[in-house]
Amino acid sequence: GDVNVLNEGGISALVLAAASGNDSHAKMLVKFGADRGFILGGNMTVFHITAELGLVKTLTELLKDDVPTSVKETTSKCLKMKNGRGEAP
Repeated sequence: GDVNVLNEGGISALVLAAASGNDSHAKMLVKFGADRGFILGGNMTVFHITAELGLVKTLTELLKDDVPTSVKETTSKCLKMKNGRGEAP
């Protein structure tokens, strides 16, 4: 299946797994190429969600360096992005 398919509300599986606190599922989605650059309202990213919820496995997978350059660029942008409260991940 497509790890980047969106639900009826336009939310990715990775965001849903992270927001529900499911560290194992979120990690696997990242490992299999889920789009880490999905931005929710208020500039909230999966990086913000996983950091706030303490999803260590997912954060570790998100921060791995052995990924294509385009993924590294997306990660870099997301790590600099401030949410609606002015917080970076």
